[in-house]
Amino acid sequence: MDMLVKVYKAVANEKRLKMLALLIKNRDMELKDIYTNLKIPQATASRNLKILEKDNFVSSWYERGKVFYSLIESNEFPYNKAVLNSIKIWEKEKSS
Repeated sequence: MDMLVKVYKAVANEKRLKMLALLIKNRDMELKDIYTNLKIPQATASRNLKILEKDNFVSSWYERGKVFYSLIESNEFPYNKAVLNSIKIWEKEKSS
């Protein structure tokens, strides 16, 4: 039960849901592209992405002084995968 609560707390924020939806569409993104696209401050994006990273939704890496993020879609984290699938359905319904 603790894992499920942790997963839902991680996505219980509209900004984090939008970040995940954006990464679902684009796979890998630079931090600057994420906060620019969502029209939020860099610090806000960084703080929320760190939460998603800590809870195994995204991974980050540095390349030429820039920070990039991508989704983790692993069977190792079945609850996370279920949440990501729900976001995909939500995005599909929004665009219909």
